[in-house]
This record gives sequence, structure tokens and C-alpha cells, in this order.
Amino acid sequence: MDKTDRDYYLSRIAQEEIAAQRATDPRAASSHKHLAEEYASLIVASGQQEAAESDA
Repeated sequence: MDKTDRDYYLSRIAQEEIAAQRATDPRAASSHKHLAEEYASLIVASGQQEAAESDA
């Protein structure tokens, strides 16, 4: 993952967390939290993949 992708995902995480805090419907808040977690998992998975590739 390059810096542009990582910056995008970090931005999306921040935006989804804000949306979760502002949501008046608990289901909407939950959906926003879930999306933030999905973006975070993409960053983590990318880091694990890059580490595995550098070990090879």
C-alpha cells in the first residue's frame, strides 16, 4: 500500500468515526463504526502482507 492509499483510508476512518458519533439512529452509528473498522483492517492487512513479502 502506498502513502496515498494509506492516507485515504486514514481519512475515511476519521470521517466514519465522526459520522458514527453524529448519527441519531443506532443502526447508522453501528454501520459507520463497522466501516471504520473495515478501513482499519485494510491498513493492517496491507502491513502484514508487506512484512511477509519483505521476509521472503
